[in-house]
Amino acid sequence: MMHYSRDSVAYHYRLSISDLFNCGDNPKRGSQVSFLEIKKREHFWTWAQTDLANGILASFPDRPAYNLRGYFNDKSSRSVGIGHIRQIRSSEYKDCPQSIYSSGPVKKCIDFDSPEETTSAYSIGWKNVINSSVAEYPYIFRSPKELDGLNHFGKVREYSAG
Repeated sequence: MMHYSRDSVAYHYRLSISDLFNCGDNPKRGSQVSFLEIKKREHFWTWAQTDLANGILASFPDRPAYNLRGYFNDKSSRSVGIGHIRQIRSSEYKDCPQSIYSSGPVKKCIDFDSPEETTSAYSIGWKNVINSSVAEYPYIFRSPKELDGLNHFGKVREYSAG
């Protein structure tokens, strides 16, 4: 999880969202799997169907919350807008600080600097596509300018909003 640095409450908002989606360092009680413990595809889908699905939309037990359709279930996102989940396309970072490994669940670092991030077009199954004009929309890299985005700050580094 990362945050934009557009205002002074972004850090606390990121913490709130991390807790809501069970992505933080302290997993929720009763949750089947913490995001940081995901090692297999089936674990991701368990997390997505429970913590992500329950946190992504504001609702009461049996129906959407009035006038909150399409917003996170944290009562703050109405003023911020809809968030986006983005898969980062990059290679393993060779110069990862050793202190990162000893301070938590991180097993390896991924370099988020733009020279390391791949901008290639892909097809279903993340197979390389020679001609980007035949690639499907979700598999085409977009620059931060195209997405009207800013760089993000993660736990280790900053990465591009593209």
